[in-house]
Amino acid sequence: MLTLLEQLEVPIPLQIRLAIIGAQGYVGHISRYDHPENKIIDRNELFFDAVTLDSWGVDPGIFLKSVFDQIWNACGYQYSYSYDADGAWKPRMDS
Repeated sequence: MLTLLEQLEVPIPLQIRLAIIGAQGYVGHISRYDHPENKIIDRNELFFDAVTLDSWGVDPGIFLKSVFDQIWNACGYQYSYSYDADGAWKPRMDS
């Protein structure tokens, strides 16, 4: 998506916002991250803080970290567990 925006020469800085409608009842499940419990989203509408893209070529995983943290926070977790302690995107895959 970011590559397409760059090819279309969309000017930066660019703010991106995310909203999820119809989220109530969906489950945040991350047993592979040493959290075996399921947590149910209790709100129907989720609106997330904007993130600002200041330059092209940014790693989307790092650029969107705050959004992923907010999504998992809506599921009852403190943050997204797909990042290491330094904030680098490190998704764990099921074996």
